[in-house]
Amino acid sequence: FMRIFPNLSGKSGILLSMMYSFSGYAMMYYQNNMWLDMMILFPILLLSLIRLAEDGKWIGFTLCLSISMYLNFYISFMVVLFSVIFFSLALKMCCQPQKRGSHAARFIAADLCAAMISAVVWLPVVKQLSGSGRSGSTLSLFRSGDFFSHIGDKAAMLACTGMAGAAAVL
Repeated sequence: FMRIFPNLSGKSGILLSMMYSFSGYAMMYYQNNMWLDMMILFPILLLSLIRLAEDGKWIGFTLCLSISMYLNFYISFMVVLFSVIFFSLALKMCCQPQKRGSHAARFIAADLCAAMISAVVWLPVVKQLSGSGRSGSTLSLFRSGDFFSHIGDKAAMLACTGMAGAAAVL
């Protein structure tokens, strides 16, 4: 970390690491250890993502992402979304313009490799969820059966949608 940010003083590094370790996420889930593994992997993932954007070295990112998908695929979905956004910004800021295309292709290849390595974990879940009652869309919820059956579920969904719409307008 100090090699990437050489101008960062030791006190600032300690302060930033304390802020990360005592963040709201860590304090919220400190009793539930299954969610904290991403806090350990996330800085390593970021360092490997920066290395991929600067040098095009993708094996470290592939290993970190596949380990995170293997350990917890629920949070890894959000990590993948973050890595796409972060990599696009890092590619624009850290990479030379003539190398951006090859580094972006390596990023996509690294994501696909990580997904294939960890497929033994998430693929059975996708198969199970696609066969369950939760796989239908929101519109099929309203189209199926009598509208007034399970009216509490539909009212809650409409209320939350209405609140989100009002917040978007305001």
